[in-house]
Amino acid sequence: MNYKILLASLVVAQCLAGCSSCGRQADEVVVETFSEATPFTVEIKKERSFFQAEKIAKRLTKMGLGGYVIPEETDDGTWYRIVSGALADSAAVEAYMARLDSSFNIKDVAVVDYAELDSLSRVPVFRDSVDEKHRIEANTPDVPRCIMDVIGKFPESDMFYLNSIGMLTLNKAGIRYSEGRKIDMPRGVTLSFLQSKGCRSLASVVYKDNIYGDNVTLQVVRCKDTVQMVRAGIMSSFTAQNEDAVYLCSEIADKILATGNYEDEIKVPFEKVAYQKLSGFVASFITKNAKRSYYIFTDEAGEYIYMAQSTKNKDNDMFEFIGEIGKSEGLTMYDEFYNSFYTVSDKMEEDEEFLGYYMEKLTWSYARERNYALWAKKMVGHWQSALYFDNKERGCWSYSIFDLLSESQGERIYNVLYRGSLDSSNLRTIYGTAGAAIRNFWGELSEVNFGYGRYVVALGVSGVFSERDIIRRAEALQLEKGGYNADTTTSAARQS
Repeated sequence: MNYKILLASLVVAQCLAGCSSCGRQADEVVVETFSEATPFTVEIKKERSFFQAEKIAKRLTKMGLGGYVIPEETDDGTWYRIVSGALADSAAVEAYMARLDSSFNIKDVAVVDYAELDSLSRVPVFRDSVDEKHRIEANTPDVPRCIMDVIGKFPESDMFYLNSIGMLTLNKAGIRYSEGRKIDMPRGVTLSFLQSKGCRSLASVVYKDNIYGDNVTLQVVRCKDTVQMVRAGIMSSFTAQNEDAVYLCSEIADKILATGNYEDEIKVPFEKVAYQKLSGFVASFITKNAKRSYYIFTDEAGEYIYMAQSTKNKDNDMFEFIGEIGKSEGLTMYDEFYNSFYTVSDKMEEDEEFLGYYMEKLTWSYARERNYALWAKKMVGHWQSALYFDNKERGCWSYSIFDLLSESQGERIYNVLYRGSLDSSNLRTIYGTAGAAIRNFWGELSEVNFGYGRYVVALGVSGVFSERDIIRRAEALQLEKGGYNADTTTSAARQS
């Protein structure tokens, strides 16, 4: 697999056979779909989000395999199957699966039989037929500028989805509330260490290959502001502007190799051109008979530190990935991030500070831990995000948001499966819709929750907040642009 090919900005329009509404052009790719005459196809993957499934189908087509999407309705809700091929018989199926394995290293696929599906499940799905909204409408969240800075530096690629994110301001409160949250840092490197070096914010993202499952982890750290102006023209790797940052990269590489428990521990310099020339070190060692490499580097201005690693252990692939840093709008190009992070209010309460954002894609372990309750099984395959805030006088509050992608799913999971089981004394109207306030054994407010459109939202408190305080914060969230009954102007991202 070559990141250079897969990260290319090639646009291939799909037009499935038998679809007269595609508006087929001369350069479009025709993808043959299964039918009564060719009744077998091969399921490569399945996703909750149509738009994630569409990405994978387009990627398969770019690879020379015709990919298309069909729906699957189960007790756990709607899934979108990404399938490939239109095959006449078992011999054709075996030959196609052998090709997938030998030429593309695609394994663990399933055969789908046209005859076993109902009429709706046989029909390829297109954007105009799904009730999933691609992007919410929202103003820029009112968060510190150093947070927006790191968001903008991540590479964009249709070959990945974002499996998990940990993002925080590097101060004492941000680090404290990150405890217990999964942040996949390089060995030997702590958040407190980065804070002690004057770093201001960090985002750690685990990218997951949407076909092969390989992980690439990238941390972006916003360093302290540079005083000097960056000189125009081509700059050498080590400059007056980035000298301190390069030294910090070297120190981080040393920390990674400090255990002395592995074979062939080496640190070598490297360079790569992305949005600027990137310079730093590769720290590598041998563990369990495999090479493990970490890439630690900075830019010409010394404004950012980057730390990257991959489960593929192929340097060329990583160099291509690193070369895409800073060339797009970063994490905002990924729907799974945008549709949760951009629910943050565009006008925060006075004296309130953003602490952190954490996101993960829910797996079947989530349902297992909840005894496979029906509502929990319906959550699998969706993304859950948690965001933390600190008020100087009242303490910390947070909200968790489950993006269920469509209003019908949100309505069923919250109103039918959850809220219907509550005592009437808990019921509230929040954001103009059905919600609830939950109190603990001592009668203290512990949570306010509600469902709205595609989302289920739960706000928690660990400070001194009244119920009205928390509901006001809930209604400032941008589940609708600007918040509930927004009547204020959009604020710019706070400078800090």
